[in-house]
Amino acid sequence: MKSYKYLLIIFSLFLLTTIDSYSCACAGKASTDVYSCTSSDYGNATCYTSADVYQMTVTSGEFYNSTTGATWVLKSQNATYDITSQNFDYMPNIKKVKKGTYDKFRGYADNVFVVKGGFTTTDSKTCVTSGTQDSTYGDFRTAAIRTAGNKANVTITNKNFGSSTYHYTDANGNLIELIDTSGNRITSDNNADRIRVTYSLPTSMTLKETDSIDIKMLMKSTTSIRATYATSDGAGKYNCTSIGMRAPIFTMTVTQTPMQ
Repeated sequence: MKSYKYLLIIFSLFLLTTIDSYSCACAGKASTDVYSCTSSDYGNATCYTSADVYQMTVTSGEFYNSTTGATWVLKSQNATYDITSQNFDYMPNIKKVKKGTYDKFRGYADNVFVVKGGFTTTDSKTCVTSGTQDSTYGDFRTAAIRTAGNKANVTITNKNFGSSTYHYTDANGNLIELIDTSGNRITSDNNADRIRVTYSLPTSMTLKETDSIDIKMLMKSTTSIRATYATSDGAGKYNCTSIGMRAPIFTMTVTQTPMQ
């Protein structure tokens, strides 16, 4: 029996997930504390807290050979989860193996997310999801985000990773792309349809039709709301500047059992 366990960082829109990014939790902080937080990946003056709602739609998952182009589609079906409260169980039992050698895993998700959450500092500065997504920054920046009673489900549509930027390689070497309905990388915000993440397996996996294979996938939201306090209130404290989401962590375990 061969067992492979891979940690995949996927759907990392707006932000990259690194160890340093977990170091500034919101809990117990004053607005001045959050203002002092630094991160080379996420930007400064930002802390992280758990979401009340984190809804996303996974569309497909596949193994892929980057040399030959061979693909084994494990599942192609939309499944929507609120990963703050639901178990993520996307992959089916594999009844027939598509033989071949695969060195990549590619995961696909809709580029539309629904989130809800927020935080109030110890010096009473609130930051909650509310209003309409800012078209420039991809987060929420209206005055409504500073009132706790305004907290609501909000929709985030990811159309770019920065002005005219539609792909990047994250800190873990994963290629993240926005693609159109044909699976091609987009060149315009208007064509965004899905997110594709290509993860390089630590070692190539060669499968035979007689192999038995089991795939288990887990996803957790961790601390998935990011709140930025960078607007001075004129009295030595800071108001909420923006609020947005951070990416989930996805874990896949593959167990391959060759027939003797």
